Amino acid sequence: MTENERAARKKKIMHAVMWVVLLLLFICFVSPFILVVINVFKTKADITTNPLAIVGKHGFTMKNFPEAMKKMNFWRVFANSAIITISATLLTIVVSSMASFVIVRNQKWKACALLFSAMVASMVIPFQVLMVPLVSVYGGTLGVLNHRLTLILMHVG
Repeated sequence: MTENERAARKKKIMHAVMWVVLLLLFICFVSPFILVVINVFKTKADITTNPLAIVGKHGFTMKNFPEAMKKMNFWRVFANSAIITISATLLTIVVSSMASFVIVRNQKWKACALLFSAMVASMVIPFQVLMVPLVSVYGGTLGVLNHRLTLILMHVG
């Protein structure tokens, strides 16, 4: 075997190993989702008996959806999420556009460059990572826990 043939063979083996690893990772990440989708259409007894079965003994059922919506008060939770998301998005757009106007008009100021750098750096860390500490510390200190306004202002800030 020549050096080129060995390199080509090694490349094929590495390519095959990479695909096997990717397939295993895909199965690890997708199988819980598939399991949830399968089990959502089965009764509780069928899920506890055999969670991996595609169809349970009692067959296909849609009873779980209304029961889950009733238990978690779906429409209230959905309305809260919509109010917080829409308000935070609109306020973020307004505040960001005003800040960007000032930064663009006053590029010679060092404070504007510093402010711009801080804004870009703050985008590195997603809000979801900071939300729990921010809400618990500031919300508890200011006495505004369990309020929509707290989440909206924390998200905008």
